[in-house]
Amino acid sequence: MQLVITSYLDRSPAHVRRHLGAHIDPAIQAAADRVHEPARSSATSVDDDRAVVHGGLDVLDGAAIDWDGDDDLTTVRVTVPWTPSASSTGRQILAANRFAQVLSAAVRNAA
Repeated sequence: MQLVITSYLDRSPAHVRRHLGAHIDPAIQAAADRVHEPARSSATSVDDDRAVVHGGLDVLDGAAIDWDGDDDLTTVRVTVPWTPSASSTGRQILAANRFAQVLSAAVRNAA
């Protein structure tokens, strides 16, 4: 199963691609703070329309960020692998939600 959080940005896909990488680690840190866990540095692979997060925070490991759209509107989807035990504590959904919120806001506001 997967948890998918979708954001809509009034920016182009090229804008998202340019700015995404710089904001992944701060978004992971915000998620870690939300669930009171330590964050580690992450390794993120980014291509033309997808990034995959490796490390950073256990409950976000393997998260994928996909984007598509046009010059006026880009859909950003954060997909987190869902684990059955995560639903019992709520940690994963809290972390994923905070990660997606911070990442989307930072990319949208990037100059």
